[in-house]
Amino acid sequence: MKNVLLAVCGISPAVITEALYALEMEGRPVDELVIITTRTGKELVLGRLFPERGGAIRAFLADYGREPDSLAYGEDRLHVLCDRRGRELDDIHTEEDNAILLDACLTLAHQLTSAPATRVYFLVAGGRKTMSACLTLAAQLYGRPDRDKIIHVLVEPPGVEWADFWFPPRQKTRVEWTDRRTGLTSFLSSDRIHIHLVTMPYVPLRALVPENDLARTMTPAELMGLLVREPAPRLALDLAERRAVWGGMQELDRLTAVELAIFAYLAQLRQGCAGRHREGDLCRQCSRSAAEIDAPETGRQLTSLYLRIRNNPCVKEPNPDGIIESFRSTSGVPSNFRTNRSRINKKIRAAVGAHDCHRRAGSDPFSRVLGTHPKLSCSGVLVLDGSGFGRGWSGG
Repeated sequence: MKNVLLAVCGISPAVITEALYALEMEGRPVDELVIITTRTGKELVLGRLFPERGGAIRAFLADYGREPDSLAYGEDRLHVLCDRRGRELDDIHTEEDNAILLDACLTLAHQLTSAPATRVYFLVAGGRKTMSACLTLAAQLYGRPDRDKIIHVLVEPPGVEWADFWFPPRQKTRVEWTDRRTGLTSFLSSDRIHIHLVTMPYVPLRALVPENDLARTMTPAELMGLLVREPAPRLALDLAERRAVWGGMQELDRLTAVELAIFAYLAQLRQGCAGRHREGDLCRQCSRSAAEIDAPETGRQLTSLYLRIRNNPCVKEPNPDGIIESFRSTSGVPSNFRTNRSRINKKIRAAVGAHDCHRRAGSDPFSRVLGTHPKLSCSGVLVLDGSGFGRGWSGG
């Protein structure tokens, strides 16, 4: 498996050779180096890291017995951040600069983690804090938790990273460095300098991105849209107050007792249904066929619900006896069932909105919001009334 080091770099490119050294010492030699940087960082990388003569990378490879071509690196793997006009950014200052940086981190993270035979190390030690934060986010979104790692390097003693020091050589040597606090210059033996490689834990989010979306590089907005989703809206029915509320804020127009009984009956079918018995859009557990709707048992359940609602003193229904009789008809179902269904649909559209109904429910919002036959979605349901009817219901 090929080890790839993806690094952000500012004005301290030594963190890159320090990371190369630390990984080499742990038996994980890097095969490819990819760098994200600014114009200022590019000049330092080209001037100090990449030269064939006197370059820190070539010196590292030679010192640790590696062939010059054993590490793939160079200007073709050096990604300099540019604005919309193609001008290289000197630094990361503005919100727009950070957006360009994040886009570059996401693009490269996606590309490198798409190769099945690679292991990517995300080095967050270099550059400004925003550069580290953006690369960390890219690793969380695209990193494969079984192989890809976020790493950081620490140099001991503190302050050595500002010296002309790139990695601990095999042969002991003297390192000249200046204490930034005191301004005093001193010499330190290289065998007293230690590089600590720290593997940072992260919360992998790649599994939340649909597989077909992983085939392309998405914008930050698209990724956030996939990952930051609102919880599924829930339906609340208050039989005592004869109220139906969708998503905690969208209230349907005042329902009649008949409409609420039908609504509550269909909601009751959702109790405890997690949609495990789906066959396409149909759930065998909580859907009802036309024949089942016409069955006498359905009529008895609807009548019980209706009487419970009507007996509440708050409920005033014109011509109650005629409505009760319709529930007690020989078929067991009110003859105007479809008419009431259409009326409830109309109130759902008015509350939720025609566009949202179509997006959530297709052409029949009633069937999708509550999950009636033949189209259904086992929606979360909560049914409440003053007598505790249906208390604590919840669905998938």
